[in-house]
Amino acid sequence: MSDIPWQPRFMAGLALACLGALSGCLFQPREAEPPRSGSEVVYLPRGEAINVWGNAEISLNAIDAPGWGDAVGGEAAGSSFRYIPDSQTQIDFPGVDWASWSREQEMSFINNFYNNVSAVVANLRYEDLDIGDPSGGAADWRFTYLIDVTDVSGAVTRYGGTCEVMLRLRGSFWYIEEWIDEEGASDPDTGAILPTMGSLRGAFASK
Repeated sequence: MSDIPWQPRFMAGLALACLGALSGCLFQPREAEPPRSGSEVVYLPRGEAINVWGNAEISLNAIDAPGWGDAVGGEAAGSSFRYIPDSQTQIDFPGVDWASWSREQEMSFINNFYNNVSAVVANLRYEDLDIGDPSGGAADWRFTYLIDVTDVSGAVTRYGGTCEVMLRLRGSFWYIEEWIDEEGASDPDTGAILPTMGSLRGAFASK
């Protein structure tokens, strides 16, 4: 387990909602809400690669879309983003054109996702599987992540997966260039295999 300062602790006792609640609770048509107000979200400097993965976590916990946008390219010249789902997600959402998933689709997803949840508790570094020093402006790392999502009805669903993440340096900033979900993670409470974040993206893209 990492002791990085931005790593949150999971709330004990969160119930695992059934996967079938996914299509019934998230991404329902709702009137767009104004940006979340309150204290300013503080992000880590993007001059270090690991901070960008940390900023994605901060964005999830704060339900703050601009932070996600910076993590997946932002204003970086020449930046791009690609998401590749795990095999189970591809089976569950066969109609989604995953091969063309771009930064534009990613931002449409994250904005819709944030507009349909009331709380997110995310730990993107639940387990560091393969992480070393960046080399030549590139970093290729593997993590296991866990995310508890509370939708607007109050139902909680847990997602988790093992993923490979490729980050690139453009100018002064790092960004996530590719996210590959390999497989669902085991729920630390029940041992059940969890749906990955591909299920969230698939549910959005299928609407």
